[in-house]
Amino acid sequence: MTVSRRKDIAEMIFMRNFLIPILLSLTFSLPAFAVTAPTPKQSVVPKPSIAGQKVVKKKKGTAVRRTPRVRKYVSPPGWIGLENVPLMGTIPEEVVASLAKNKVEYAVRLLRVETPTARSLYLLRESQRVLAYQKEKKGPASDQHEFYQNLGIAYHNLYAFLKRNDITNNSFYNSAMKFYKKALKTESVSEQMEVRLLMATLMAVGGKEKNAEKMFAKVDTSALDDSSNVYEYLASYYGAMGNVIEACFALDMAHERNPEQIRIWTAISDDFYKIENEDAFKSMLSSWSEKRKADLAKANEVKRKKAKKPLKKKQAPK
Repeated sequence: MTVSRRKDIAEMIFMRNFLIPILLSLTFSLPAFAVTAPTPKQSVVPKPSIAGQKVVKKKKGTAVRRTPRVRKYVSPPGWIGLENVPLMGTIPEEVVASLAKNKVEYAVRLLRVETPTARSLYLLRESQRVLAYQKEKKGPASDQHEFYQNLGIAYHNLYAFLKRNDITNNSFYNSAMKFYKKALKTESVSEQMEVRLLMATLMAVGGKEKNAEKMFAKVDTSALDDSSNVYEYLASYYGAMGNVIEACFALDMAHERNPEQIRIWTAISDDFYKIENEDAFKSMLSSWSEKRKADLAKANEVKRKKAKKPLKKKQAPK
């Protein structure tokens, strides 16, 4: 027997005693999925839709209209006072269109992401006041006169803003008049006169001059308070009626009592758009500006002198 033959015999013995049993044991110990038949194709489960998402099916030949997304409003660090922002700025046409269609909430969102100016902040305040009432549908249990008067003023100001843009929103007019009538239910004669004065002004803004004159005839001016707000209301009425002389006189009286507030309000409000191009009105604003410059220069001079004044040294106790 040769050496090669002996090797073959040894390999056969090795396969019979060791390799074949190992292969058999592996075959019967395979996992079940390896020997079972393939499972039928499973049905696809649809993904759940996002809550609140509306699915819009597009019809043939029609375009799908989507609501424009508005950037999220991020409140600025700290309080923005009117002294830190410019007075005037361009109000976007989209804000005007939204208010014209009574979409106050959308107008508020747009104004919140605009670069702040005194005028945009004023419109935002009035719009937010209207929006808050539209959501809650009720006023406070106490001090209802002030609440309804301020709400009427908010609608009044938004109505005047649109009128300046040659847009008439009768809904704002009717709402302002409704809340003014509610504010009339007060025992104070002075407060009643204020409301009637505001109602007369609203009528004049709406082009109802005869009705405005009748309402103004019911106002006892001697019962009104001697405050900057009351004189500003008088000026607004005369401005809406186109009486520039009386409007400027009342504004001067208001300016004497509260110069900064009246200066800002005259610039950013829409109460005087009918007379803003009159020479008398421009001359009044110019005189306010010159007086303000003189007052600021005087105040700065006082500060400069105080800064140069040496501090007294404290003497040591004896």
